[in-house]
Order: sequence, then structure tokens, then C-alpha cells
Amino acid sequence: MGTLDLAQISQIQAELAELETPEAPPLTSEELQHFWDRGNKRRPLPPNCADNTKVNLANGERRWRAFCAKLPGHPAWKPLLKTLSWENRGLAELFARYLMRREKSRIGALSTIRVYLRELSAVYRRYTDAEFAKQLRNHFVAVAKIEITPKFGLRVEPKHKKVLNPAGFTYLAYFRWVRDRTRFKIGLDRIDDALARIFFMWTGYRKYELVYTQPKNIRKKIEEFDGESNAYTDIDNDSDEYVEPRPKDCWVCGRLDERREAVYKVLCWENINLWILRDALGDGSRDRLAMQVLLRFHKNHNNEMVPTWYPFVEEKLPVLCPITYILAKALAEGVIDKSGYDTRAEPFFGTKLGIRAVHIIWKEEFWHKPVFRQTAESIEGPVKSDEPVTSGMFDNNSNKLGTSAGLPGRFQLYCYRRGNLNILDRARHRPNSAVYQRHYANAIRNALVQDAGLGRGTELPYLDILNYMGIQYDENAPTGVFDKTMCAIGPDARVRELEREWSALEAELQAKYGKSTKATGADKKRRDQKQNELRVARQTQRRKVAAILRRKYFKEKNNEELDRQLCGVHEPQQPLQKVVFHLPERRLIANILSDLDKDLPEDEIVRRKVDAINALVSYAWKIEPKEEEAESSQHQTGVRAPSAGIERRSEAQHAETGSGRPIAPRPWYVSMIRDTMSSPPVPPEAAEIQTPPPPYSAVANSHPVHVGGHPPHADEPGENRRNPTPHQEPAKIRHECIFCRRRFTRRGTMWDCVERYLKRCKGGVVPCPCPECKANGFVSDNETRFKNHAKVVHGIELRPKIIIRAKSGEANRSGGGRSTSDPSPKPRIVLVSRVHT
Repeated sequence: MGTLDLAQISQIQAELAELETPEAPPLTSEELQHFWDRGNKRRPLPPNCADNTKVNLANGERRWRAFCAKLPGHPAWKPLLKTLSWENRGLAELFARYLMRREKSRIGALSTIRVYLRELSAVYRRYTDAEFAKQLRNHFVAVAKIEITPKFGLRVEPKHKKVLNPAGFTYLAYFRWVRDRTRFKIGLDRIDDALARIFFMWTGYRKYELVYTQPKNIRKKIEEFDGESNAYTDIDNDSDEYVEPRPKDCWVCGRLDERREAVYKVLCWENINLWILRDALGDGSRDRLAMQVLLRFHKNHNNEMVPTWYPFVEEKLPVLCPITYILAKALAEGVIDKSGYDTRAEPFFGTKLGIRAVHIIWKEEFWHKPVFRQTAESIEGPVKSDEPVTSGMFDNNSNKLGTSAGLPGRFQLYCYRRGNLNILDRARHRPNSAVYQRHYANAIRNALVQDAGLGRGTELPYLDILNYMGIQYDENAPTGVFDKTMCAIGPDARVRELEREWSALEAELQAKYGKSTKATGADKKRRDQKQNELRVARQTQRRKVAAILRRKYFKEKNNEELDRQLCGVHEPQQPLQKVVFHLPERRLIANILSDLDKDLPEDEIVRRKVDAINALVSYAWKIEPKEEEAESSQHQTGVRAPSAGIERRSEAQHAETGSGRPIAPRPWYVSMIRDTMSSPPVPPEAAEIQTPPPPYSAVANSHPVHVGGHPPHADEPGENRRNPTPHQEPAKIRHECIFCRRRFTRRGTMWDCVERYLKRCKGGVVPCPCPECKANGFVSDNETRFKNHAKVVHGIELRPKIIIRAKSGEANRSGGGRSTSDPSPKPRIVLVSRVHT
């Protein structure tokens, strides 16, 4: 090793200083006596409860308080809680009946009452430091099971849990990129969603290990939980004042442990290791990428931690390759700490290592940042904040994905975990067993889950029967309900009752204030609360109607198919129209990822993967426009029948490539992906900016149909022309926002969008968001000059700034004494930001 310079020496010294921790001085005799006496006087230490446990206890305490408030005489809740015993078992039985008949009770299963019993037992233990009497607990359960369950028709058996096997998982990954019309804020949000689902399928993660699962009103309930005195509250709260607290080091990266809050105890960049391995297959081929992901917080963020490493390898199909997504995400966010490797994907696939492996290092500022973060708005456009994605956001995306993909049931996260267990030696979950944890901690995992899941070990097409959610999928299923349909159905009893209460309240407030919207104080709060209740009730009814129509659609479709089979009508599966997106980068990704041919030379596989990563990087920070439905009227109704009259192309047309190489049969796990139908070519104005790369296989993509709904030509065969139009409607003029690039039909709406961005400048300088001006560092001094710049340079006319000024010349013409009798001067309007050329 060469001689160190002064900078290197200073850096080493600084690192050594950070590693130093002060040693605690030895205990003196006075300190020993102090801690001895203090330990004898202290109360028992409270249990180490997670935040979710505190929230559950706070909810249980609230239920008991509400129960005591309903009792005659309104007794104090704490003394009454301590009287729970076998001699006073009627109180426990009364509480069980109260839970079933209280206002807005949503108990539908026996297990819910038993959960409430466990929470009441925990609250009792918290304030008495004693356990419930076993006889009392059994009596409570017996009353709930023998008397309450048959009386209210509670469900006893567990719900049926659906499974997402590799075929369904592959279809959803394919659908997310090739056919999904759901809009994300930016492309990087879609990459995050796809990567999270790949992690869920190949590892069986729990949800809170990747995204932040924050209960509702968590801070308020935790403060309520900690602020109430209980059996563990100690009068002497002084700590060990003789020793200063030591900073905790992170054992993964060696830095100061900053991940103490639950919001940061999710998957962070320090938990992902990306490697380049030399000749990983041992056949003299190219170097391969491999990845390890560390999961630490299996039992919630402040409970038992079981660190587990999960390996990942490259896949030939980019749509299923986790390394493709993580590398694209790292390049888009600028996470890689190596010049030459931080912009493009080509260097990672052109190596010929002379050592066994190399490690790709992340930038230090990203080590303790969550991998899946929320997108925030800034003056320069969308950016990634340090706040992790919440479970509500992920569940919302899951439900939208399942609805758009045409799954008949509601999409849930546990489908991934159960599908992952079915991959691993066909394991099945049994209650009160350790089969989940043993597989979860890699104790019985002898091979990669990807090998088992993608059929490299065993290929059994009949296992598609396990894919309960994917057997009946249909993209044409209704996704919502029209207002006209809801008006025809009419409100239910709950909505009618709230509407009567709302009308009475409006009349009362109008008589009191003259106008109900002018109400203040408690009246305003009452009005807002009643308005929210009515809105929620209407939304609930609409969701119920949508679910009914969706079930009806699948039932009718199933019956129609059975009738066709009885009549001897055997039709092949109907092809789907190809979806073409407005964003060119999204179209490029769809063209690359829709190619599922694995029978390719190694150089073409690498080229396809490199193109996919580069396309994902260029797409990551693009703001996604709203995709218009091709048949929006049918997507919102619940009475659509399956498509008919579509001419189908024979698969023999794709039997062989232009070079004569036959196409290998598709693997079994892509059996749910259907071919697309012939449709008009892409218009020239929609195919600019980027063109897709040449096809990697001879499976030529069918001519696309625009999402915006361009009508097909009358002379083209194989078109599904249900509603022919007599004439071509003129194209609508779209006004594009200079900041977010969103397109609007009305210019005034575009102006409003621009003004919202200009407000964030607070009257200061305004940088131009266009790439050319940003590269030149152009910044306008104020809002007016920025609008002039947008008009002159970019040809975008923004809202002029109107200033009303009074003509002061005539007012001062007659002198100060006579100015009071002169008529008021006429104002004049000045446009200060209009550009005249």
C-alpha cells in the first residue's frame, strides 16, 4: 500500500473518532446501595409493546369506557374494570351483549368477539397486574359461542383465502406494463409497485417489511395509552444518571443507527447488496448479476428480529427479473456510487471480471432511506421524499390492479404469501404450526424460489387450478357504476335516513344563520360531520352495487359459455386489442416487456435486458398522463356481454421467425397472457420522440389500437366495430402545462395548473422547467418575466397579470380643495404580462 496523504489520514482519524464510545465508570458503593434500594421500591416494568399493540389496547380501553358510560349511574370505568371476576360474571356477559348491539356495530364473526375479549383481558392486566380468571374467560367465550353466535348469525368458519400462483403473478406483472391504464404520478412509482410485487412473490414478505403500516390516529392513541396511569406507573422515574446514553451503531453498515422510528424500519438501501459474479454458470459465458436482500423486522419494528438473506438471480424475461427493476431504480434515483456506472445499464453487462465477484456500492446518503418512497411535488417537478410508501397506498394500487386486470375477487396481499408457500415444496399453512416461519427463515429452502416458481424444477400445468383468482379473469368486467344507474337504483335505507337528517339540519342552520354555509363553531362541525356521513354512506352503497354488478357479469359470462358448449359452439379464446399509451416511454417499455420469447441467443437476451433497463430509467421521472378508456361506456356499466364477431388470427402466422428459427413454446406460467388482435396502425403524431427497438423474436406485435379511442377503418378485417360513426370528429386541441406536462382540453384549466406552481415561488425567481433552459441555467427574475419568456421562447401563452389602476391626472387637475366634489376617476386595466409582437 502506498503512502497516505493528509486528506486520507484525516478521514481515517474522523472515522476512528466516530467509533469511539466512552466507557462507563465502575459502580461505587453509594451507587450500588442506591440501585439496590430503588429496585426494591419500584413497580413491575411494563411490557415492551409495539405501536400496533398500544393502538389495540387504546381501542379496547375506549370500548370499555363507552360501555361504562351507558350503564345506569355512569360508574367510573377503572374501579368497575377491577371488579371483573367470576362472582361478578354478569358484567362480562353484559359487555359481550353490548358489543353486539351498540351503535354502528360491524361484528360479523365469532373471532371478532374473541379478539375484543383478548383486548379487554390485556386492559385488565394493565391496570391490575393480574390475569383474567380462567373460569370467567371461559364463561365469556361460552356466552359468545352458544347464545350470541346463533342469535346474530355470526360466521364461525374462516374465510376462503385465494392463492396467486406463478401463472397469476406472471400475468399481473405482464398486465401492469403492457395493458394497465391505471395512472401513477410518475413512472418511478409504477417501477416501485412492480418491484414490490416481485419481492412479495419470490420471498413471501409481510407487508410491513416493505411499506409503512401506520394505524389510524396512531400518535393520538399512543399518547392516550402512555398518558394514563396504570399498575406499572412508577413514582420514581429517574434513570441511571451516572452514565450518559451511548449512540447505537447500525450492524449492517457500521454508521450511527438512524432507523429507530417505525417509519424507517422498512426495507432500506443498505439491506440490498448487488453483485457482479464472474462466470456464475461455470460454462465460460458472460458475467452475471446477483442480488441479496436482507429482511430484519419480521415480527414488527420493535419486537423479535430474525435477519434473513434472500438471494435473487437474473431472469431472461425482464418483466419477471427483480435485478432489472432494482438496477433501473438505482440508476433513475442516482443511488450508485460509481462514476461510469450511474447513468446507463451497458457497463453492468459488458464485464469480464478477473476476480470472483464485485460489489456495487450505493451512495452513503441513501443507506438509511426507504427503498419505496412517496412522490412529492416541488417547484422543479416531482421528487422522491424520505417518507416511505404506506400500506394504504399499496393496498389501493393492489385493488386497482385486480380490478383493471379483470380478477373476479378483491385482490389481497396474502395471496402472495400463500402462493409463495405453495412454491416451496408445496407447503400448506396449518393453524398453530410453524410452517410459515420455518419456510420464511430459509430453514427448509434448498433452492431458489425463482427456479421452483418458474418451472425450472417441475412443470405441472394442472397446478393452474391453484390460481383461484386467475382462472376467470376478464378485463372487460365492469369497474364502476354510472350516476344514472345509481339514480335508477335509488338510495338505501341508511342513505335515506341521512338525507332526512341532512335536510332537517340544513333547515335549522338556514333559519339560524340565513345560510347554512355561514354556520360557525359547533354548528359548523355538526354540518361537516353530517355531510361526511352522507358522503360515506353513498360511497358505500355505490361500492356494493358495483360488487353486485361485477358478480352478475361473471355469472352471466360463465352461463353463456356453458350454453355455447351445450349447443356445440366451440370458439377459441378471443384476442384482446393491444393497448397503446400516450407516453412514448411507456409505449417503448410495453413493446420490450411484451416479448416473452426465451429461446434467444445470449447476446439478444442481454440486449433486450439493457434496452429494458434504459427504457425504465428514461421513463422513471416522466409524469404519466391520464389514459382514456377505449370503451369507457362499457367499463362503467354492469351489463356488458363478451365480445363477439372478432376475427382471430391463426397462431401458425407466428410459427416461425423471419430468419427461419422456430419459436419455442411458451412456458406454462405465462398461460394466462392472451394474444392481441389486429387493429389500425399507430398514427404518426403518436409515434414520435422514440421508436421501439427491433423485435427480439419474430413474434410480431399486432397493430395497436390507441387508448384514446381512434375509430377503426371500415375496410380492415377482424375489427370489432360495435358503434360505427358516420364521420370523423375533429381532433381536440390540448393545452400542455409547462411544469408538469399534463394536457388539458381548456386553456383556463392549464393556466390554473401553472398558477399553482408559480405560487410556490412566493414572488421570487422562477426557473424554467424546460430541459434546454434548465441545462443553460435560465432563471426569470419574477413571474411576469417568466410568462414573457414562455411566450417568446416556447410559444406558450400563460394567463396575463391584470392590474387595475386609477387615472390620477384628472383627479389632481382641479386642486386639492375641489377634488372631493369631482366624480371618481375611471379605472384602467393594464395587462403587464401580455407580449406584443
